[in-house]
Amino acid sequence: MTEKTKPQHDIPFSDVMLAMDIADTIRHRERIVEQELSAEDREKALFDKVKATYASQGIEVSDATIREAIQAIEDERFAYKAPKETLFTKFAHAYINRSKWGKGITALLAIVALAWGITWAVFTLPQQHKLNKQANALNHSIAEANTSEESLQARLDALVEELNRATEPQGSELNDLFQRQKQTSFELLKTAATHIDIARPLRLTSDFDGDAFKDASSANSGALAIDQVDRQKYQLSQAKTKLDEAEQSIKQLHQLNLLPNELINLRNQAVDIAKTMKAQSLAQTFYQNGLAAIKGLDIKSANNATTDLKDLIDDLQLSYQLKIVYRHGERTGVWREPKINSSARNYYIVVEAIDKNGNKITVPIVNEETGKISRASKWGLRVEKSIYDQVARDKQDDGIVQNHIFGNKEIGKIAVDYRFPTTGKAITSW
Repeated sequence: MTEKTKPQHDIPFSDVMLAMDIADTIRHRERIVEQELSAEDREKALFDKVKATYASQGIEVSDATIREAIQAIEDERFAYKAPKETLFTKFAHAYINRSKWGKGITALLAIVALAWGITWAVFTLPQQHKLNKQANALNHSIAEANTSEESLQARLDALVEELNRATEPQGSELNDLFQRQKQTSFELLKTAATHIDIARPLRLTSDFDGDAFKDASSANSGALAIDQVDRQKYQLSQAKTKLDEAEQSIKQLHQLNLLPNELINLRNQAVDIAKTMKAQSLAQTFYQNGLAAIKGLDIKSANNATTDLKDLIDDLQLSYQLKIVYRHGERTGVWREPKINSSARNYYIVVEAIDKNGNKITVPIVNEETGKISRASKWGLRVEKSIYDQVARDKQDDGIVQNHIFGNKEIGKIAVDYRFPTTGKAITSW
């Protein structure tokens, strides 16, 4: 470095700042003389011009300071040199100019956010809601199936205990039938247990969410879980069917032990009350019907036979008078035109059953028009027209039927002893 260009380190800082100001002034003045003067003349002219300028402003500037400023201009020490363009400078320029491109970027981001929001609300949200709904339905189905399995297992255990409690009829001709029925019940329970055992490994936990239905190929996908629960439910439904059959079979097994004794007791009770061969024969018929039904495992018919015997006993125990109704405002007789012969008429006398205490009682009556049996306290008994007219004349005299006892029913008998001729056919409504 030459003596001329060597920095003047001993120049005060205030002079350096002044030199920078001078250099700036010189740049503005330099264009005036740079084409008209030589280098030496230009330097002298600048020197004089700057000195005069600062002197006019009352600022005293040393010659050394002015020369330092002129030398600095030549050395470009106070001139700005743009740094080389690098990635860092690019980011710096971008940050400095952020006010220019920031609004555009912000607007673009707002548009993207709006589009995403619309897409989420229109497509993603409904789809997610649908998936969550499927997951909830699956979880409910899983819980339902697991509860059903536990319930069926408890029912199976209870039926096994009930089967073990079944006792064999003592000294009965139904022993062989009892053993066959017990084996049938056991096989049904065994089959039900097999179905429950198959269903048990298919149990799932009810913790599925909507994501399980997004990927059908996943090992834990909702679609595979639904198929597994369906298979579990199928096995459980088969188990339930077998348990229903086993329960009915066990009931029949108990009936094999109970019904024969019940039939015998009812038959003996009816025979003891009966005072006629007809009543005793009817009791024996009901007993044989029930026994035959038991041997055929027709428990419903066997129970019907016990009902018939109970009704027979009730009828045999009844004692009442059959009185003709003649109260004011009530019919004493009615007639019908048969559907098969509209030119003919069927005549009926209205009667009611009164016990020894004067109370009305109901008895089973077969309605000949419908063929149905119903209990009634008042009904019409079919008679010939001559009897119908006879009763009518009796009532017309004074509004009272003097001969109003139509018949009597005694204990131990199933039929009424009628005082008037009648076919015994009846109607219960008119």
